[in-house]
Amino acid sequence: MVGFKVTFNLEGFVPKVTRLVRRYCSFLAALVAVMFTATQVSAQDYQLSGPDGSVRAGYFVVEASLVESAENPIPLSELQLQQATSTDFTNPKYYRYFGDFSELTATGVPSGQYFLRLVDEQGHSHSNVIEVTVDHYSLWQALSLFGIGLLLFVILVATQLYFFKRASQQASQGVNHE
Repeated sequence: MVGFKVTFNLEGFVPKVTRLVRRYCSFLAALVAVMFTATQVSAQDYQLSGPDGSVRAGYFVVEASLVESAENPIPLSELQLQQATSTDFTNPKYYRYFGDFSELTATGVPSGQYFLRLVDEQGHSHSNVIEVTVDHYSLWQALSLFGIGLLLFVILVATQLYFFKRASQQASQGVNHE
């Protein structure tokens, strides 16, 4: 009878399997990361729009419109408008939407450059980022406009008093203008 002896050399096999498993796990991790990033990018439920150019009055209106491709969007009443002075949104201020209004007016905003976006309670973004620049009128310009308005008001009151006094004098003298 003839006998065969079969031996397996596993010395080169184990490192190859380990390397294959590591590559497979790396591929899965990369795939999950890409899918997660894609869901974050596609989570833009709303399109924000704001004023074009610089705002001089100290207030501005931000409008949020629903993106057509949004799936199961969060209602505006559950989102907040996040305002910051930098694109990384450090030290932000929050403005809550009341009801399902699509516009929000920010008032009393000091001069500066602001970045705005919609976020949920966990801080996840649900809109694009818009930039708004507030550049108030200078103090001398505001005071000169106030002075011109005051001068016109004084002229108007003085004119009315003059003609009232004149009409009273003519009425007491019996002059009839009819």
